[in-house]
Amino acid sequence: MSQTTSKSGSLLRSVETAGTLSIAVLLLGPACRFESLCDNPNPSAPVAGSAGKPSTAGGGRGGSEPAAGTSGKGSKGGSSAASGGTGGEAGAGPSCDACPSGMCRDDGSCIIDCSVADVVCPNGQYCSEDQTCASGCDDATRCASGICDEDHSCRTCINDDECRPGYRCSGGECAVACSAAQEGDSAGCRDDLTCCSLACRDSQSDSQNCGACGNSCGAGQFCAVGECHDTTLESLCSIPKLVVILGTSASDDDSVSGRALGSALAATCTPAPTLEEANQADAAALNVTTGRPLSDGTQLLIVVGGASVQNAEGNLEARRVSHVYARANGDYQEYRDSATDDVVVSQAVAGDHDSQDLFVIQFVRDPDSGSLLLNAQGFWPSGTAAATYQFVNGMLPQLSQYRKAWYVYQWTDANADQAPDSNEIALVASGG
Repeated sequence: MSQTTSKSGSLLRSVETAGTLSIAVLLLGPACRFESLCDNPNPSAPVAGSAGKPSTAGGGRGGSEPAAGTSGKGSKGGSSAASGGTGGEAGAGPSCDACPSGMCRDDGSCIIDCSVADVVCPNGQYCSEDQTCASGCDDATRCASGICDEDHSCRTCINDDECRPGYRCSGGECAVACSAAQEGDSAGCRDDLTCCSLACRDSQSDSQNCGACGNSCGAGQFCAVGECHDTTLESLCSIPKLVVILGTSASDDDSVSGRALGSALAATCTPAPTLEEANQADAAALNVTTGRPLSDGTQLLIVVGGASVQNAEGNLEARRVSHVYARANGDYQEYRDSATDDVVVSQAVAGDHDSQDLFVIQFVRDPDSGSLLLNAQGFWPSGTAAATYQFVNGMLPQLSQYRKAWYVYQWTDANADQAPDSNEIALVASGG
């Protein structure tokens, strides 16, 4: 199972002696870029309003996860590797929250000007032409999509923090903010968007403005066609667009199974949703490096296979967004509950897995992007094939009865044909 990890950004290491600081004061003169030197002539004394203490939790100014295998530019602190953020590691570096600029040195003294050598802005900001930290990106590590455009806005944004000043994330694009006078109207927005709290929102899919500005869906719900729905399998037909995310190659078993799930849903749901395909290099659907989903609530991503063949599922499992995640534990394979980390079910790695396997079918909403995903996977290809069979033949004909978010089954071949049948599949656990 692949997991997405992030590394801490670089921290400031400039620690000068009192004599060096005195020379710096003379050289800087009226342009003084270090608040501690302007406001506090005694560098050894604490600066008023400055924390001056190391961070104890590594948090403070985290941002979007970096591309796998890269170390994003660090702010003072950041999200932990488990959550896919960038920045300092736990306990490493000072907290700069008390500094007006959000920047400081290792001793906690505040820095005003981001043109100072080795100074980097907090995550979600860049050093602008006037040498101040402004909202927006300066490299790919600041964007959920992994793409930072020249205007310092993230391509395929998922929140307002990824846009430059005066812009908001609207329908996955950074657009000019609308005005209070345009509240509840499409004026100042695209025709399919509505101005809500100074941002253009899609009231058909925005869970914070579902059907109307301020109408927020509850926890465990998503917005589709302007109405709130529970994130359970029975709600799958409420989503107007299906996108099959192909596996490692367009012709492998997982891609074939994904197409089967998509076609079956399109043929069963009324009204019939549109059906499309996308590969894992499609930057409009996923971060092409990390697999982080970028779509909104207007479409359902159909992801068949586990983390080894589907980057999107690997990303969700690494971030513990999937309800159930797969794990190898010595001689055993496990499905674990992401919320509790309890083992849901396990089986020995050794054995005849052409005739027996465990599989999971789960409907997931990414809380960060609002992306909706249907995942079906087994530990082995035989289990993934059984998951596809169960969804198409066992679940879809009576989808309204599946009022939970995830289901784990066991398949055992009874007639030695190494193909699933309805009488060979047994429910093991469910939840959500």
